[in-house]
Amino acid sequence: MTIDGSGSDVRVRHVVQDPSDVLVACHAADELLEAVGFTERERADVCLAVRELATNIIKHGGGGEVRLQVAEGVFEIQAVDAGPGILNVERAVTD
Repeated sequence: MTIDGSGSDVRVRHVVQDPSDVLVACHAADELLEAVGFTERERADVCLAVRELATNIIKHGGGGEVRLQVAEGVFEIQAVDAGPGILNVERAVTD
């Protein structure tokens, strides 16, 4: 995990390569959000989203990283993977 930041602008990057990294990414998000004043319920909701993103990074993307950022009161999550992308987008979005 890499933490950068000063003041109210904080960024956390967590590498996700195997299932053990999923829980660590969730804890990183929880600690960051607790430090900036998010409620327990809000942190639980974000942790669920981080777990899903991190799991998908491993399952579909072959690894990558979860990036968390708090800047000016706004929280952002980015999921970046090393996968080939979606080959047929139209097919992927149909039921």
